[in-house]
Amino acid sequence: MPTSGQQPSHYFSGAHSFSIGQQNNHVGDTRMSFSAPRSPSLQELLDPLQDASHIRNRKLSPPDSNCIPGTRHEFLQEVTRWVDSSLLFRNCHILWIYGCVGCGKSAIAQALADSFAERGRLAASFFFFRGAGGRSRSKKFARTVASQMALAIPSTAPFIEAAFKAHVGILANCNLASQFQLLVYGPLKAALGWLKSVVKGPFIIIVDGLDECEDREEISAFIDHMVNFFDKNRNFPLRFIISSRVEEHIRTHLEHTRQVRLLSLADNTTSEDVYSITRAAFTEALKHDRALLSCGDWPTPVELEKLATHIDGSFVFLKTVLNLVFETRKDGSDPRKRLADALEPDHGLDDLYTRTLLRSQHLPHFSDIISTIALLKEPLPISALAALLGIEIFEVLQVLVNLHAIIQVPGDNSFTPVTLFHTSLRDFILDESRSGPLHVSLYHIQRLSQRCFELAVDAENLDPDGSEPAISYALTYCPVHWQAFLDAQTSKERPLEFSLQLLVAQTHPLNTTSAHKFLTILDNVVSMYTAIDHSALAEATRTTPTLGAYDLIIALGFPSYRSGAIWAICESLNGMVKERTPSALKELSKSWQRTRAHISGLPSSYHSYHTLMAVQGSNYLVQATSSSQNAGSSALRTVLGVPKQDRYIFTYMLLGWARHLTLAVQYDPAFPFESLEEPIEMTTTDVLSGFPMGFQGWKNKIVLQAFASNVNSAVLVVQSKVSALTPGPTLEEVADAPIHQLPEGVTIPTGDWGWVPNGIPARPDWGCTKNPVSMLELLGVSHQVFIGEML
Repeated sequence: MPTSGQQPSHYFSGAHSFSIGQQNNHVGDTRMSFSAPRSPSLQELLDPLQDASHIRNRKLSPPDSNCIPGTRHEFLQEVTRWVDSSLLFRNCHILWIYGCVGCGKSAIAQALADSFAERGRLAASFFFFRGAGGRSRSKKFARTVASQMALAIPSTAPFIEAAFKAHVGILANCNLASQFQLLVYGPLKAALGWLKSVVKGPFIIIVDGLDECEDREEISAFIDHMVNFFDKNRNFPLRFIISSRVEEHIRTHLEHTRQVRLLSLADNTTSEDVYSITRAAFTEALKHDRALLSCGDWPTPVELEKLATHIDGSFVFLKTVLNLVFETRKDGSDPRKRLADALEPDHGLDDLYTRTLLRSQHLPHFSDIISTIALLKEPLPISALAALLGIEIFEVLQVLVNLHAIIQVPGDNSFTPVTLFHTSLRDFILDESRSGPLHVSLYHIQRLSQRCFELAVDAENLDPDGSEPAISYALTYCPVHWQAFLDAQTSKERPLEFSLQLLVAQTHPLNTTSAHKFLTILDNVVSMYTAIDHSALAEATRTTPTLGAYDLIIALGFPSYRSGAIWAICESLNGMVKERTPSALKELSKSWQRTRAHISGLPSSYHSYHTLMAVQGSNYLVQATSSSQNAGSSALRTVLGVPKQDRYIFTYMLLGWARHLTLAVQYDPAFPFESLEEPIEMTTTDVLSGFPMGFQGWKNKIVLQAFASNVNSAVLVVQSKVSALTPGPTLEEVADAPIHQLPEGVTIPTGDWGWVPNGIPARPDWGCTKNPVSMLELLGVSHQVFIGEML
C-alpha cells in the first residue's frame, strides 16, 4: 500500500508483471492492462502424441513404409469392401491383418489410412513402434485417438471435452479399456445419429503394430473390452483395422470371436505384388547410379523373378539384399556380379552372411548363441536363449544387435522369438565348407545337449509351475539333441558302452549337486529300464513302449523323481537300443555295469529291480483293481475311471508281475521273503472283480500262454525257495513245465476268493472277499484260475 501522501500513479512503480487473483497484469510506464487467463483447448487437455498418426514425418518417426503404386491392389480392395459393408447385417467390427516381420503390414496400414482419410471416413490412426518412447506404451493411446477423432468428427469434440473434465482425476490412473470407453466410444455414440451413420458408413480407426506395445496385459484387456462393446452394440458406426504379428496376448483374444475377421497378409500377397515391389525397389536404387543406368536392361526379368522368389515375401530381407548389391566396395566389384552371386541357390548369400556375422564374432558367447539359434527345433525368445545357455540376457543382445540384417531380432526380451529371415542362413551355419570357423561344431551340439539335460534334471526346482520357455524346451527336446549328438560321433567301437559313457559325460559341466543327482537318476533309470519286459509293455500299450517305460519307472520306482530327466534318459536309451530284445537289453545292462564301475560317488543301487517290480507291482495290481467300481470282466477294460496310463501300467503288471517275481526270488540274494506274506490292503472293501477274471475273454492266446507260463514258473520257484528245498529249478526248466502239474507238496494259499477251483465262477462279480491279501495269495489264485483256463 502507498504511504501517506503518495500518488496512486506510483502504486506499481518499477513493477513489470504480477498476478492479482485470476488476472494477468501487465504494467508499463504509461498504461496498465488486465487480462483473464485463457482456457486450455481440448488438444492441450488431451496432450496427444504428435508422431503417432498416418500424417507423421515418417523419416523421423518410423515405420517409413507405404505400398508402391500398383501393388497390393486386390488386398486393399478386399479390406475396403469389408469396411463398406452395411452395419444393418451385423457384420463384424474388427479386422485383424497379421503376418511376420517385414511382410508389409505397416505399408498396408499406411495406404488404408491415407485412403480413408481422403474419403472422410478415418476417425484416427495410431502407429505403435517399439523403442519410440510414447509410441511403445499404451499410456497416451486413447488420448491420441480421441484427439484425432475430435478433429476428424467435430461433433464429438464437446462430448470428449465433457468426459475428460468430468473424469480428469480418473483418467490419469484408469486402464486403457476404460479410457477408450470414456473418450472414444461414449462421445462417438453421443455425437452420431444411427441413421446418418448407416447412410454414410462407419468410421475407421487404424492401429498398426499392436504387438510393438510393451504393455501386453493392457492390450489384452483393451481387446476384450472392445469385443465385448461391439457385441452389445452391433450397429455401432465404428470399425477397427488392427495389424500386428501373431503373438499370444493378441491372438488368443482376437481369434475366437464373431466380432473379428482374420486376414493373413502372407496368404494374400500375390507373386505379382512381390515382383512389382522388387522391380520398384531396383528402379529407385538405380536412380542414384548413373553408371548402372547406362547398362540397359538390368536386372533382367528372369533375375527379378528369381529374387522375388528368393526373398519369400520378406521385404526387410529384400532391403538387405539390395544393400549387399549396391553398397560401395573398395574392391570395385560389379553390382551385377553381386546380384548374380546372391541368386545362386546354394551359396548365393554366403558373402552377406559371412560379413554380417563377423560384426559380432569378437563378442563373448557369439558361437554358442549363433549355433544354438541354428540348432533349435523351435525358435525361442531372447530371455529363453539366455536361460538355455546359462548366460545373461544382455550378452545375447550384444551379439544379436549387429545382426538385424539377417536375423529377426525382436524388440522385447521375453515373448517374441528370435527367427531367421531366410532358411539358407541355417544351412550356411551348419555347413563347415561354407561357413568355415563360423560353423556349428560338435562342441556346440554337445553343449546344447548338456544344457538341456541340466535343465531337465532340475526342472522341478527351476520351474515349479511349468511356465519357463527354456525349461519347457529342454524337457521336450532334450532327447532330440542328445540323439543328434550321438549321431555326430564317429566312434563305432562298442557303440552301446560308448553311448553310455557319453551320456555320463553330460554331467561334466554341471555343478556337484546336479551332477550327483543326474548320475543317481541315470543309474536308477538304466537299471530299471533293463529290467522291464518291453515286449509285455508293448502289448499292454499297443504302441512302442517309450512313454510306457517312463510311466512305469515313475509309478513303480521313483515317484519322488518325477522330472524330465527320466523321460529324456528313457528316450536316450530307446535311441541306443533300437530293438528292445532281451539280448540287446542284456548287452545294455552289461555295458552299464562296466561304465558304472568307473563312476565314483554313486549311491548303492537297489539289490534287484525285479524285486522292486514284484513288490510294487503286486501292490499296484490289488490297489488299482479294487479302486474301480464295477470294473467289468475284461482286464483290458478294467480300472475304469483312472487315467489311461494307469490302465496300461495295470495291464503290464498283469502280464509281467509273475515274471518279475520269478527273477527276483531266483537271482536276488537279498530278496525279502517275508514280503510274500505281507498284507496288501485294498483301497475299498469291494470285490477284486477285475483280477484275473478278465483273461478268459482274451483272444491273444500267445500272450495268454506267456502269462500262464510266468505264473507257473513263479509258483515253482517260490515254492522251492520257501520250502528250503534243494536249489530250485532254473527259469528255463520251469518255463517248459506243464502248467496244470505242480510238484508234489506244492501248496500256495489262495485265500477266500469265491472262485470254483479249476473252473469259472458262477457269477462274474464274485471276487476276493478277504481284505487284505498277500503276494502269495495273488500268485495262488492266478495259478488256480489258469489251470482251468488253459486246460
